[in-house]
Amino acid sequence: MPAVGRISLGLLRLEAAPGVRAGQVGPGPGRRGTGFGCSQEAPLEAQRQLTRALALQEQPKEHAGLAEPLTGMGLLQLARGRPAAAVPLLERASRLAPEQAGTEVRFVLAQALWESKRERPRALELATRVHEEWCRRGHTSRAAEVSQWLEARR
Repeated sequence: MPAVGRISLGLLRLEAAPGVRAGQVGPGPGRRGTGFGCSQEAPLEAQRQLTRALALQEQPKEHAGLAEPLTGMGLLQLARGRPAAAVPLLERASRLAPEQAGTEVRFVLAQALWESKRERPRALELATRVHEEWCRRGHTSRAAEVSQWLEARR
């Protein structure tokens, strides 16, 4: 649910809560309001919903959670024969991805760079680093796959 929907849902739950009067804004004589027409006895669920909505709104634009969908979009562009369109998506995913996932993304980025005929020396350099990382981690099958890719392009 989008953050705006969560805020609306949270406010609806606040208004439906015992001790909350619709239209009541802020504290008044004899009541301890919070500014949303909510007494201190309002349910914690509404507070949780509003806190979550706020956190979603404040989330930074660039975060590791974007790496997977960006990589997927890059792979989709490669599958559609548009490697040049894949490169910026994969570059961004590479910057955001956690270490092990970043290794996968860098290999896909190397392939996109090669297929787009842009920065082919960089493509080989990236793939070489990916091969070294897989060897260091003991992922021999992944290292062999990258090795075959490199051999076919040298």
